[in-house]
Amino acid sequence: MRLRLEAADVGAALRERCSTDIAGMNTLIDSVLEVFRPDAPTAQTAATRIDLAALAQSAVDDLADAGADVAFEGPTVVITARPLPLRRVLDNLIGNALRYAGHARVRLEHDALATVLAVEDNGPGIPQAELERVLQPFRRVERSRNPATGGTGLGLYIANELARREGATLSLHNRPQGGLRAELRWRAG
Repeated sequence: MRLRLEAADVGAALRERCSTDIAGMNTLIDSVLEVFRPDAPTAQTAATRIDLAALAQSAVDDLADAGADVAFEGPTVVITARPLPLRRVLDNLIGNALRYAGHARVRLEHDALATVLAVEDNGPGIPQAELERVLQPFRRVERSRNPATGGTGLGLYIANELARREGATLSLHNRPQGGLRAELRWRAG
C-alpha cells in the first residue's frame, strides 16, 4: 500500500492522511501479533528479579522529561517478572491516564498480602458496566470514540494479557473522588 501510495499521483494532503492510516494499521497489526503470537520477542525473555519501584520510576521519569504531568511514589519492592512486558503494561496504563485526564499518579503499595502497582487519574472514569468489558479486545468506552483520542480498543486488552503472563491481575476501579484507578496486583506467595 505504501509503494502504491508513493507512486500514485495524489496531493500532499491526501498522501499524508493515507500514510497516517497505514502507520495506524501497522501499529494495530503489531499489537495484535504481540499478544497472539507465541513466539513474540516478549515471550522469549526470561523472568528475572526486578525492582518494581525502579521500573515504575523509570517510566514516570521518561514521561516527565517529555513534559507529562506524572509522578511516582512507593517503597522498593522486588518481584520476579519480565521487565519489558511489564514496562509495556505500565506505559499503556500511564498513557491512558494522560490521554483521558492529562495527568497520572503511579503508586506502589506492598503489604503481607499483596503488592499493588496503581495508576490513578482524575479523568472521567469508565461507566461501571464497562469496567470489565474494556479489558476485552476491540472494546472502547463509547464516549471515547473520538478521532482526537485515537486507539483501537486493544491497549487494555494487551495490558491485561501481559500482566496475567507476569503473574499479576489487572483491575479497573472508578475512584470515589472521580477518575480511574488501574491496579496491577501480585498476591504474596
